[in-house]
Amino acid sequence: MEIIKMPITSQAGAYLHVDEVIEVAKLLGLNSLDEISVVEEAADGALMLELEWKSTLTHVVEAVRRLDEVVGEVSNSTFSNDNNDMLDTNGHVVTPVTSAINRIQDLQGKLEATYAGHDALSSAYKEVNEQYNDLLRKKELMIEILYELYNDLKKLVIGSCVPMGAPRINSNQT
Repeated sequence: MEIIKMPITSQAGAYLHVDEVIEVAKLLGLNSLDEISVVEEAADGALMLELEWKSTLTHVVEAVRRLDEVVGEVSNSTFSNDNNDMLDTNGHVVTPVTSAINRIQDLQGKLEATYAGHDALSSAYKEVNEQYNDLLRKKELMIEILYELYNDLKKLVIGSCVPMGAPRINSNQT
């Protein structure tokens, strides 16, 4: 059975040739239906794994391309359909992921600076608002004082007015 697994796993793209794998199994002397069905199942399983791998890798490649676009950098390497190139995803993924990490860290730093600026502005706003409220209270107090002063002056003026023809009393004579 190990001899049969070797052609299945040793060549790139061998999974796509299930019929050839069965022919190799027959050449190796596997003729019973049970033995052939085991080989077919192994080849079908290998085919499914390869298709799943290629599908997953296609999703990774697309995600890396979108990441390149978002980060604003284009990697010099491109993916091809060659199995050897597709297996070397590390080289294709590291650069955009590193750039994304650096961009995220930069944005976090800017966000922290913005929060610090917001806190400073918030404190300054609270201080100005308190000063405004103090001035508003002082203004209201001054208005009250002015009304009292006006009323007192009005009483004084009215009280000091002598009707015409009435004798004036001099308070210095006693």
